[in-house]
Amino acid sequence: MPSLSRRDPPGPPARGILSGWVGILAALLPGLALAGFLGSGCSSSSSPGQPAVPLDSIYIASPAETLVVGASLQYGYVAFDTSGTLFPSPSLDWSSSDPSVAAVDTRGRVTGTGEGTATITATGGGATSNGVAQLVIQGFGWVSQRQGTPTVQNLNGVHFVDRQTGWAVGDVGTILTTSNAGLSWIRQTSNSTNYRLNGVWFVTPGTGYVTGSAGRVLRTTNAGEDWDAVTVSASGQELNAVHFVDDMRGFIVGNGGVILRTMNGGTDWERYTPSVTTQSLRSVWTVDVAGTMHAWACGDLGTIVGTEDDGDTWTIVTPAVTADGLRGMARLSADEAIAVGLNNRIARTDPGMSGPTWSLSGIPGEFANFHAVSWPVANRAYAGGLNQTSIASVQFSADGGLNWSPQFLPGDASIDGNEVRHIYFFDADYGWAVGGGGLIVHTATGGF
Repeated sequence: MPSLSRRDPPGPPARGILSGWVGILAALLPGLALAGFLGSGCSSSSSPGQPAVPLDSIYIASPAETLVVGASLQYGYVAFDTSGTLFPSPSLDWSSSDPSVAAVDTRGRVTGTGEGTATITATGGGATSNGVAQLVIQGFGWVSQRQGTPTVQNLNGVHFVDRQTGWAVGDVGTILTTSNAGLSWIRQTSNSTNYRLNGVWFVTPGTGYVTGSAGRVLRTTNAGEDWDAVTVSASGQELNAVHFVDDMRGFIVGNGGVILRTMNGGTDWERYTPSVTTQSLRSVWTVDVAGTMHAWACGDLGTIVGTEDDGDTWTIVTPAVTADGLRGMARLSADEAIAVGLNNRIARTDPGMSGPTWSLSGIPGEFANFHAVSWPVANRAYAGGLNQTSIASVQFSADGGLNWSPQFLPGDASIDGNEVRHIYFFDADYGWAVGGGGLIVHTATGGF
C-alpha cells in the first residue's frame, strides 16, 4: 500500500504528481471528501475550529493553465506537517500578486478579473506554497472590445508597446489608450478634432507619434497625457502612416508621395525630395540592417518604394506587381515583406541574389479589400479588411503570405459594414484590429 507520509519533499510536484496524490487519497480514503485535498481550499475564517498546525510544505496547482475573464476555477493543494505526513485540512490563506488580473477567495477559488498573469500562493502553519502563474485572457480566438470603447468614430491605427498598453487613433482627432489589454479604453485629448488621425507608433511607453490629415503630426512624451503638434514639411498633405525602427529613427509617409524622415527622435523631420512617386503612400515599415534603415512603403496603383540607405535614396519597384491600390505593409526582415491591398491583392518578396523581388501571392481564402497587415513572427501573418459581403475580415497565413484563410470574428463587435483598417500584433499571440465605427477586436491566442 502506498504511504501517506513523505519526508523531505524534493520540491513542488508536477501537476501529474499532484493528481497522483489525489488518486492515492481516493483509493485509501474513499469516505473522505477530496475537496479538502484537490479542490476547495479553506482558511482560518472558514474553519474556525481547526487548530493551527505547523506545516513543512504546501503545494498548490491550477486545474487549467488559462482562465477567461469572468470565469472561475478551483485550485487544489496538498500539505505536509513537520513530520512529513500529509495533513488533510490545514488553515490556508490564499493570495494573488495582482487581484486586478486574478482574484482569489478564502477557499482557493480564482476568478479572472483582467487580462494578464498573476501569481497565486497559499500560506499556513508557517509555510508558503509554490507560486502558480495563472494566465487570464479575455477569451479564445478574437473577442470584441466594443463595450469598453468610448467611441463610434472610425479607428484607423493601433499600436501596443506591450501586452497591456496601447493606443488607437481615428477620425475627428480620436485618440484612445488602454492599460489593461483593451478591456477598457480611455479617451485622450488630442486638440485635433478637425483632423482625421491615421497612424500611431510609440517608440517607448512614454513617447509616441500620431499622423493625420492636412499634414498633422502629434507627439507625446508622457504616454499621451499631453499631445503637441509638430511642424513638418508636408504641404498640408494627408499623412497616413508612421513607423520607427528604434527610439531615434523613423519614417512618415503620405499622399502625393510624401516621405518624411527623422534621425533624432522626431525633433526634426526632413522631406525626401524630389518625390520618388506622385502616388499616395499608405503604409511604411522599416528594419535595421547592420545599423542602417531599410524600408518599404506601398500605396496607390500598386506602388511600392524602398530604401536601403537610411532613406537617403528611394527607388520604385517596376513594373508594379498590380494596378490595385496597396494599403498595408509589414516587414519581418531585410528580405521578407508583405503588402496587401484592394481587390484581394497580396504581394510578397522573394529573396534573390541581387535583393528581394516582389510578386503576387496566392489567392486568399476569402475575397477581401485588404487595408492592413501584421507579421509578428515567421510562421504567423495577419491581414485585415472588408470581405465581399461587407463584413470585417481577418485572414491568417502560416507560410509567409503564400496561403491565407479567414479567422472568425465575433458578431457583437459590429463587424457588419465596418472594415478592419489596421491590425497590429505585439507578438505571436497578442493582437488587435481596429476599424470602422469604433471597431476593436482582440486576440490573446493568435486568433484561434
